[in-house]
Amino acid sequence: MVKLFFVGVGIVILVVVGAFAALFTPLLAGVNRNLGGSPPNPFHVPIPQPWLATVHGWLGQATPSVWLTAVLGVLALLLVYIVGALAAHLVRRWKEHRKRNAELRWRARAMAAREQESASAAAKAQVETLWE
Repeated sequence: MVKLFFVGVGIVILVVVGAFAALFTPLLAGVNRNLGGSPPNPFHVPIPQPWLATVHGWLGQATPSVWLTAVLGVLALLLVYIVGALAAHLVRRWKEHRKRNAELRWRARAMAAREQESASAAAKAQVETLWE
């Protein structure tokens, strides 16, 4: 149940971050253009610049429909994971319930057999006292 809660919290965070990204990404591009570009990076990036340019080119070609498809795909995977975890949890609980019921039935049969054995021993003792 705790795992399911954390997965739900993760989904909510993903949805909120996705909504903010969808709303504010166009605004940030406009701000960067108006202010003369993004601020310079004070740290040296260990990844070579041509690689970054290539990845930036690939991401730049992604249309909003591609991003929407990717986000919906990730959400679908999370939903499948949640449903699978819930089904596994329910199956585990059902098996434990069946096991507990089987053990209770076995104990009931064993106690009934002991009672019957003691009752037959008492009846046998009573019959022997009558014959004496």
